[in-house]
Amino acid sequence: MRGMKVWRARRRRVFGMVLGLALATAAVGPASAQPTREDRAAATALFDEGRKLAADKKYAEACPKFEAAMRLDPGMGTLFNLSDCHEQIGRTASAWSGFRDVAAQAKAEGQPDREKAARDRAAALEPKLSKVRLMVPAELAGLALTITRDGSPVPAALVGTAIPLDPGPHTLRVTAEGKEPWETKITVGVQGGVVDVPVPVLAAKKADGPAVATATVPVGTASGAPSASAVVTAAPSATVGDAPVRPWQKPLGITAAVAGVLGLGAGVALGVVAKGTYDESNKANCDAVTHACNAEGDKMRKDAVAMGNIGTVVGIAGAVIGAAGIVLWIVAPSAPAAGPVKSASKSGDKSASWKSVRVGASPGGVVIRGQF
Repeated sequence: MRGMKVWRARRRRVFGMVLGLALATAAVGPASAQPTREDRAAATALFDEGRKLAADKKYAEACPKFEAAMRLDPGMGTLFNLSDCHEQIGRTASAWSGFRDVAAQAKAEGQPDREKAARDRAAALEPKLSKVRLMVPAELAGLALTITRDGSPVPAALVGTAIPLDPGPHTLRVTAEGKEPWETKITVGVQGGVVDVPVPVLAAKKADGPAVATATVPVGTASGAPSASAVVTAAPSATVGDAPVRPWQKPLGITAAVAGVLGLGAGVALGVVAKGTYDESNKANCDAVTHACNAEGDKMRKDAVAMGNIGTVVGIAGAVIGAAGIVLWIVAPSAPAAGPVKSASKSGDKSASWKSVRVGASPGGVVIRGQF
């Protein structure tokens, strides 16, 4: 019995230390923090003001209030009011999507009345939706296409699928490796229905076009573990002589690399603690063969699973942050020598020509994809 108490005390100390380290790593990573009390207070004020404006039918002024409140403190009530506001100003696709999200959240939280209200509103909007279908020629079928709508990425799997869009002007852009990009501007009407937008055969890119470099850093993760990704963008910058002026890049890369190592360490430590807890449950509280456990053993195993899951997420986040930091560090320019300032796009320094680096983590590893 004394041994069990000692083990629990030791486990709590280790878990506390590792959790503190994980939280410190998460502060550097891309994950969003919980809203502060000040955020909630500001969101409440924005929500109340939005409701007053909507009651006065000043929807064009009310919608930005609800949108700002959602950014500060997302909630079903705010999203429902924002979706209603979008419907009133004719943003039918945004309203339809918002009502569907509210219905899904309400169902998950056991609020059938709110779920039904949101589903009814979404169903009423569906016949009014204006949709755009991107049609790609057979000559491009085997290429990996990158598609953006108004600057936001669109999954290539949506090619040939009618996508609801808010009425108004939109810009569609399609790129593929080794091909010249194609872009078009369309205006979506309010009458509903589907409009097909054909993509022409893309012309071959000129010899001086950008190249794509890809590297894979293996990371041991459990099968089915969640994926994570981070994007590091190095915008064109001024240069002194032939070296770009980006003094922030190397310190940022080093900081991110260190944070990534800490995150990986925290993930491994959590995994070790979880394994120890599971093994301890087999000594006196569970049968390792039949997996039958008493109440204490069942609790220990649940604790082990929870710690293992947290360790996996923290480890993946650490891998992504660390890999992004390494890339920033590697491509950071050396200290510039004195000389005239000129554009990085005209520099012969390859380290100055990196345009973007995308780092992603999945069960198979961390993938670093850059464009230079």
